[in-house]
Amino acid sequence: MLKKDTDFKKGEEFYVEGNYEAAKYRYEKAAANGNKEAQKALGDMYYDGIGVEMSEEKALEYYLQACGFTENDGQFSISADGIRDQEMLNRTGLICFYNYEYDKAAFFFTEDAETNGDVYAMANAAMAYENLYDWENAYTWYTKAIDAGHPDSEKYNKRIQIMKNDGLVEE
Repeated sequence: MLKKDTDFKKGEEFYVEGNYEAAKYRYEKAAANGNKEAQKALGDMYYDGIGVEMSEEKALEYYLQACGFTENDGQFSISADGIRDQEMLNRTGLICFYNYEYDKAAFFFTEDAETNGDVYAMANAAMAYENLYDWENAYTWYTKAIDAGHPDSEKYNKRIQIMKNDGLVEE
């Protein structure tokens, strides 16, 4: 077993025992050596404020490492070995959305929707695209959310109707 994996496993043991300081130490060692599960675990600790002071900034930093996020000339990608966990992708999208980084938010919500079929990510992707004035993608994702049975489908049907009435999308 690799050292990074041993540190992660020990971190998991400490976390389950409630020894968050020791868990964080082991996760940090594993994360520094490239263990993506440890990076996600640290992101979760910071996002939830478990054993550390809550920090969306630090959570985002670790989540981006865990999924192997790269940005090149405005194009976003996740590495082949990156984690595509539904909760992590959604949290990453939310942090970006609330920081007005709608392009990144749309990317993470779309990734979550396509990878995990998350109906809430579909609607969140639509809202992020709306904030980017990307009406076609907003329309597409609202439609997918409605078709997947999102509980706010009636509201999204109204958003689609407004887009059509304003000439922003074709029938």
